[in-house]
Amino acid sequence: MSAITYKCPNCPASLRLDPETQKFVCDYCGSSFTLDELTKKEPAEQSDDFQSKTRLYHCQSCGAEVFTDDTTAATFCVYCHNPVVLSGELEGDMKPDQVIPFKVSKEEVKDKLMAWCKKKKFIDTAFMNNAQLEKLSGVYFPYFIVDGKVQGSMHRRGTKIRTWRQGNYRYTQTDTYQIDREGEVSFEDIPINALNKEHTYILNGIQPFDQKKAVAFEMPYLSGFLADKRNIEKKDAMPTVESTAEGFTRAQFNASAQGYVSFGGGDENYKVTKTVFSYVLMPAWMLTYQYGKDQYFFAMNGDSGKIAGRVPLSFKKLTCLFFGLTAAVAALMIGLGAII
Repeated sequence: MSAITYKCPNCPASLRLDPETQKFVCDYCGSSFTLDELTKKEPAEQSDDFQSKTRLYHCQSCGAEVFTDDTTAATFCVYCHNPVVLSGELEGDMKPDQVIPFKVSKEEVKDKLMAWCKKKKFIDTAFMNNAQLEKLSGVYFPYFIVDGKVQGSMHRRGTKIRTWRQGNYRYTQTDTYQIDREGEVSFEDIPINALNKEHTYILNGIQPFDQKKAVAFEMPYLSGFLADKRNIEKKDAMPTVESTAEGFTRAQFNASAQGYVSFGGGDENYKVTKTVFSYVLMPAWMLTYQYGKDQYFFAMNGDSGKIAGRVPLSFKKLTCLFFGLTAAVAALMIGLGAII
């Protein structure tokens, strides 16, 4: 897998997006540019920019696919660390609508990762060395963000119970109600993973991504980062959209029927009547580590800094702990025996 490169207008070097300033910086000549300065082109050139300047890279080991511009050289795959090779151009419909730019720099990630790891007493120290930390990769992951409407109806039975005492008698009154709810409910900003890949589950731990920070996609935002190609179509994402939207509508209807001792029975029906899809790239810092036969993953939200991951435990440290505890218990038993 490789890093995106975007050429500096003032020299042959590459630009990178500085998450802190949100400018595109050249480390060779010291130039910096805003997005507007980099994208001042003729309209005809702008329309063909994504199609002509993007290439698809394919990892022959794990099957990962990422897109980058036409000047990038392959390095390693962020998932399995094997080399990747250029395989072809992307189709135009793979161009994202929006992107949430990286706000957390690589140096900040290293500091936060080290602080996080130091809280793990039995972590394998090789996971924390500089050579390993250099493999940190900023990756844009593909998501569908879906807005829409649901037409729903719910018919339930609810009961309310009232008790009181009069003289020597205690009375209980049970009232049964027919509860009907019908209407159209709007939903927005439902995030749907648009990448079918084994290890994307770790992204659940660093959500949510703030959709309000999404901006119109421009190629320079990929400078210095990787970007995964989506491999899920809208029609394949619809079952997840429907399930999520129906659950949201059911919760809205249920919330409007409070105060019942029991609530259930009857029937319900929900139908998604309208959907609007946006294809958005979400930022995440990724680090993989091979320990024995297992592969471990660390991830950080590239905007909020939220961390998730599973780190390798050191067999040596655990063994020392085991023998240390065994020795302590043995010494205690000997001491108790001497006292007795």
